[in-house]
Amino acid sequence: MAPLAYTIFSVAMTTFRLLGDPIRGRLGSVRTIQLAGVFATLGYVLVLGSPYVGESLRVVCAWTGWALAGVGLATVVPVLFSAVGAAGGRVGRALAMVTAFGYSGLLLGPAVLGFVAEHASLQVALVIPAVLAAVVTLTGSPAIRSLLRLSAAPAVVLSAARPGDEPVPDGEAQPARD
Repeated sequence: MAPLAYTIFSVAMTTFRLLGDPIRGRLGSVRTIQLAGVFATLGYVLVLGSPYVGESLRVVCAWTGWALAGVGLATVVPVLFSAVGAAGGRVGRALAMVTAFGYSGLLLGPAVLGFVAEHASLQVALVIPAVLAAVVTLTGSPAIRSLLRLSAAPAVVLSAARPGDEPVPDGEAQPARD
């Protein structure tokens, strides 16, 4: 029955990835990332705590934990990509950096967890994503808020009156030439 945990996680993640935009539209990006972190952290707490509950509840506790982790993690990347894209500025570079970190996690995460599980235990290894989910809970909202502030800042359109003039924001007087 243990392999079903991955299926439960994947189904929960896929379902909520598809529902992510309507959820974000209704709750907003800040609230969505808060809830995502809380659900993922709670999910990992249930998974990590499942060996300590009664025999009859272990599997239910673990499966519920994996489902909550999937629900929580499903919207993190789409919300982050959306906020980075809305922030303006050097969107391509910022999005490339976020994507690079994401792919690095996908490539290194299983190797690190496997290494820790081999040298300590699977339960110790699963503390790593639990801590990372807690980091999303604690830092996700402030990060999204600051990205949203960048997108709400008025864009300064620079124009130059003549070649050689310094660009100034539109609406301001051009400096007089000497």
